[in-house]
Amino acid sequence: MKILIYSHSKDIDGLGAVVLAKLAFKEIDYELFPSPKELNDKVIEDIKNHKYDEYDRVYITDLTLPDPAISYVEYHAKDKVRVFDHHHTAILNNYHLYDFCTIRVNDKDGTLTCGTRLFYEYLTLNGLLEPTPSINDFVEKVRLEDTWDWKKSPEGAKAHDLSILHSELGNEKFLSHMLDTLQNKEEFFLSLEDEQTIKNKKETTERVLNQLLSEMEYFTDEDNNKFGMVFSTHEYVNDLAQRIRDLNNPNQLEYIIVVCLDSSSRSYRSMDYNNFNVAKIAVSHGGGGQFGAAGAGLNEEHKNKILTMNKRDSLAYLAKVKYQD
Repeated sequence: MKILIYSHSKDIDGLGAVVLAKLAFKEIDYELFPSPKELNDKVIEDIKNHKYDEYDRVYITDLTLPDPAISYVEYHAKDKVRVFDHHHTAILNNYHLYDFCTIRVNDKDGTLTCGTRLFYEYLTLNGLLEPTPSINDFVEKVRLEDTWDWKKSPEGAKAHDLSILHSELGNEKFLSHMLDTLQNKEEFFLSLEDEQTIKNKKETTERVLNQLLSEMEYFTDEDNNKFGMVFSTHEYVNDLAQRIRDLNNPNQLEYIIVVCLDSSSRSYRSMDYNNFNVAKIAVSHGGGGQFGAAGAGLNEEHKNKILTMNKRDSLAYLAKVKYQD
């Protein structure tokens, strides 16, 4: 079978699905996207150019396939495309009603799921990948990290270490390394070299987080919710949110926004990710995501606008703008 997989470029959930695809099908083509916007454009382009004629199956994992791309698939390629997504906004937009989409935020028992786990269920149930203890452990660590359940699990620290390793190695090296690691079918473990890499990264992250906290600006939105905002790169978004929680949220924030100019994005994180919905805020600014973690884009006009502003005014402006093509 000739396989094409599209997945999320920014975290181990997106890469986890690609790892599984390589284990199941050996030879695959894959492309990674930072957000549904880029995915939408690429799917429409590929359908118009008849690219999917080259493939037996096209998988989309850990990304919401939005309109109008999902409509293009419905009318032109639904027999070849399967979507595996766990973002709440996809359900709000009724994308789960398309029969080629498997979209689920949690299991019947309430356990939060992720794109990698949904894809793994599909592969194993259809006899495309033989489950092993090692792969099971890998998938669960990805789920724990991506859903923030790692904070509540005895295996949580190891799951978070896996994410740290990904941020240090980058997508391609992490993918290759996980494929080598999973050759051991009985046990998933990280090497001593991996452990040292993680230790070094934690020390670097500690310094960066202290700097970001000192640079954070504080605002109140139109609904009187207090939030913090800072410029950074995407790799520190989750750690920054967790650091504020670990400090018992001294400024009593409802959420933070991290502006990543290099990837033209804004990342939203709830301080209480069980009770404050940042996806709603992201949607109102042209984005989407999950209850506790969401994002919205920035365009070139937004980035050019702040060139003559001071830092605080720049952040205040970027907190309010709506992303549109």
